Amino acid sequence: MRRLWCAAAAAVACGCAAPASPPIHPPPASPVPQAARRPSGPPLIIEVALLPLPGSEPCPEAPATRRAYIDEIRDCAEIGASIVRLQPLAADSSPDSYRFDTALGNYRALLKETLEAAPDLIVDLDLDGAGDDVEEWARLNARVELDSNREEANPVTVAMGDAPLDALRRIIAEGGHVRLGLRDSRAWPHRGRPTTLDYLRQAIHMARDAGRPIAPPAEARAIIGLPPPRDLSVAPSASAVSAGDRFFIDAIAAPHPRPFAAYAVVVAPSGAVFSFTGRRRPVAGIAPLLRSRGTVRLNVMTVAEAAVGPGTPPGTYTIHVGLLPPRGPARLRDAAALATARVEVR
Repeated sequence: MRRLWCAAAAAVACGCAAPASPPIHPPPASPVPQAARRPSGPPLIIEVALLPLPGSEPCPEAPATRRAYIDEIRDCAEIGASIVRLQPLAADSSPDSYRFDTALGNYRALLKETLEAAPDLIVDLDLDGAGDDVEEWARLNARVELDSNREEANPVTVAMGDAPLDALRRIIAEGGHVRLGLRDSRAWPHRGRPTTLDYLRQAIHMARDAGRPIAPPAEARAIIGLPPPRDLSVAPSASAVSAGDRFFIDAIAAPHPRPFAAYAVVVAPSGAVFSFTGRRRPVAGIAPLLRSRGTVRLNVMTVAEAAVGPGTPPGTYTIHVGLLPPRGPARLRDAAALATARVEVR
């Protein structure tokens, strides 16, 4: 296999606040007896969909830049959302040129930025308009946990139409789960124009009045039957490639409390073993991809990004990615976290 290289990456999605929207002044809530405020009902799962569709009426209350979008996703997670419908806002989107980008590279970068900003969130990927390559990548990526194109996998009822607050109140009172945000409605009975954060705060207030606790992501996963996120997962771009195809393999690692050495070891169909190390070509044997110097927060690493050379032997290549002690023998069985992917070369 030729022209292989790896590039470890841990870009932090730093950001600035979105422009302030007009003040929102909902009427004061009617007093609720203290006993009624105690959580006693089923936990409430809240999904947020922050962005209106391109081509719809301009919405200055919605984030129009990537930085503002990631910041608002982080805010929603901190307030109480457990799922985000991740919409493919373009990296160069702006208030003057608001647009989506459904290319695989944009989805890949957007997922990275989102997980670094809010690592516990459940990702419900918006694949409207995306190509087959994006759907293949999403299917193989363990951190793409829901897909809005498959309605049976989505546990929420969308609060939309001219009276979304009435819909939220009804859904919450009936024990359902909700999706809310400017993607689905901008109707607002109070003074000013709403942001998704305003809808989210209203839903949390309604849940409190109904005696329903807000489900954090870990509890939401259990409710809808998703496994906990793994300490380390591997996301290849495709399960099968041919000569001339480009492919990549990303690894998503949970925060790690101690220094480690990361290894990306490939076993070829012949049984030969080689490693990605940051050089242009893989090296024979087992060698580290990178070494950390201390505690590492959630990290998205590009293990390999390559073009399949015409002389690459066909068959199944198994890629093991592991976090090992920084000193001592490099034995994958000693890994603190280990993930495996398989790519078929045709």
